[in-house]
Amino acid sequence: MEISETTRLTVPNQVLSRAAAGETVLLDVQNERYFALEGAAGRLWDLVSADGGTTFGQLLAVLLDEFEVAVNTLSDDARRTLTTLVDKGLVTLG
Repeated sequence: MEISETTRLTVPNQVLSRAAAGETVLLDVQNERYFALEGAAGRLWDLVSADGGTTFGQLLAVLLDEFEVAVNTLSDDARRTLTTLVDKGLVTLG
């Protein structure tokens, strides 16, 4: 799966989320499975789950502004996290 700067990231309707105590909990109501995200992964989720989603490029720009990290490190980590979320059906690419 290729995630480029222009790839649109959205959350399917069957995925619900709630942030609490420094953690974001995701529920896939279709598969009845829970997942948890912490730290920067939780912030990534905030951006992807916003109305209409976001592009990978927009997501990187926001996260680079908020976290002190090298662009290559952030890009690699974000792609790895998103690949996991896509594989689990929690994020769709468009």
